[in-house]
Amino acid sequence: MNFPAGSRIAPAASSGTDLLAKWRHILLLAMLGLLLLVFWFGPRTELGRAMFVAHFGLFIVWQPFVEGGRRLALPALVLLVVALVGMTAALGPRLLMLWVMLLTALVGGKVMLGEGRRRRPFYLFALAYLVLVLLLLGLPLAFPQVAFPPEMTVATRLILVGLLGLMVLIPFPHEAAPTAEFVDFINSVLVLLVLAVVVLGSLATVLLGGAAYLDALIQTLLLLGGSLMTLGWLWNPQAGFSGLGELVSRHLMSVGLPAEQWLQILADHATRESDPQRFLARAAEDMVRRLPWLRGVRWQLPDGEGLLGHETPEARRFRHLGVSLTLYTPSSLSPTLAWHIQLLTQLLGEFHADKLRSRQLKELSYLQAIHETGARLTHDVKNLLQSMQTLCHVAEQDAGDDPQGLQSLLRRQLPALTGRLATTLSKLQGVVPADDLTLQDGASWWAGVVARYGTDSRFTLACSADALATRIPVDLFWATLENLLANIEEKRAAEPGLKAGIQLSATTNRPVLRVTDDGSPVPSRLMEHLMKGPVESANGLGIGLFQAAKAAASAGYALCLEANQPGEVCFTLRPLASPTPAP
Repeated sequence: MNFPAGSRIAPAASSGTDLLAKWRHILLLAMLGLLLLVFWFGPRTELGRAMFVAHFGLFIVWQPFVEGGRRLALPALVLLVVALVGMTAALGPRLLMLWVMLLTALVGGKVMLGEGRRRRPFYLFALAYLVLVLLLLGLPLAFPQVAFPPEMTVATRLILVGLLGLMVLIPFPHEAAPTAEFVDFINSVLVLLVLAVVVLGSLATVLLGGAAYLDALIQTLLLLGGSLMTLGWLWNPQAGFSGLGELVSRHLMSVGLPAEQWLQILADHATRESDPQRFLARAAEDMVRRLPWLRGVRWQLPDGEGLLGHETPEARRFRHLGVSLTLYTPSSLSPTLAWHIQLLTQLLGEFHADKLRSRQLKELSYLQAIHETGARLTHDVKNLLQSMQTLCHVAEQDAGDDPQGLQSLLRRQLPALTGRLATTLSKLQGVVPADDLTLQDGASWWAGVVARYGTDSRFTLACSADALATRIPVDLFWATLENLLANIEEKRAAEPGLKAGIQLSATTNRPVLRVTDDGSPVPSRLMEHLMKGPVESANGLGIGLFQAAKAAASAGYALCLEANQPGEVCFTLRPLASPTPAP
């Protein structure tokens, strides 16, 4: 029963509510017993009407529409009294039969809703009781053509009394905390329709076929049961092919096309179109072309919008992840269709967001390439600057002592610095392939190392005889050496007196460069990303070793940390192992 929206319902004492929830099954039993008394005394007698008023009062207390234990406001109370007076005044066999049908549908809806495994038997017996009252007492009383003999009516009443006594013995568990009552209206309507088919089918068989009422009732029940069994089998055949249930599901999961076709269409557009705006425009065009109930679509994005088809007075907007779709239809959308369109909008929004992320990823990759190129060139220029500073330092110290030696040193080093600077500038226009690297004999390259660092007491130099005959990639070895020595110089600022060593050796006729120092080891927190990516640095971008390792790999060499312990830290630039020739 529904009450006016303006009715105020004030909460009563919580103890009364708890008591009502605890004894709700007793109220239902009393209500069913009073209903039997109404049929016993007759709905048109004074005593029968009094029993119906008591029955209706218990129903108001038991009903699951409004929470029990509430105090009704005056307008709702007046409406309730008017309804009770009207029903009591007009009470007759057919109105009473209709009331029993409604009550049976209500209890049947509660049974199908669940009510818990331990409470379900009680409500099943209540449903059976009401069905028997309807078919064996209500229908014969409303239609004299199907009346039972008196002894049959007495036997029916005794059976119903026995069923009530059995319901009293059924245990009804109580919940620790009272819960709100619910009504499944859909299941209640289905139960009401089934009861209507049974009643009308039995009446039609009796009135048109001239059969006895019990025979007609049994025939109707058998026919209805067989129809329901057939429909249940067709709904889910369980025989390797789809049934009505799948067809209905596919229809409900579509907005004019099956769901799998929509997914295929969106996936095709997502594959063909990389631009987010063009992808959404193609998807909207497909919607207008394929959906007959759609007149137009307006799509809106933060950076653009468009209209396909034409506008109508009926417009509905859907939004998801920055995508806005406005659908123009001849009539308003049903709730189910609106829900499906919302799902479709979410799919479009997800695809659109994925394309935005893809475009942002490309931009980030481009920026990363620019950053790495700039960082690599920055370190090359930094190494060249350090070499020039070393030459200036030598020139300041030896300008008056050995002018001839200084001039010879400048003649050897300045062309090398000029060539390295030209190579650095050429990298701004493109990457130098590995096979285009400048090679120099090991003796000449080592002579430059000795000339630059041999007079500095902080360095110890060592070179094997076989290394002098190797061919050295000049740019790679100078860049790696200067980068490692620059890191040692930064470490020396925190550890004065640090000694460094430079060693050139050979393996398989290819050079191997080792740079060592006797300072503290590389922190363990940097080991995971060392030479694999940028690392923490207080004096730069922290990308020097990473770029040196990448340059070494492109030239067929590997830069690795060979030793890392206190007093011995060694970085090695060695050639990559070549495959062993087949015997």
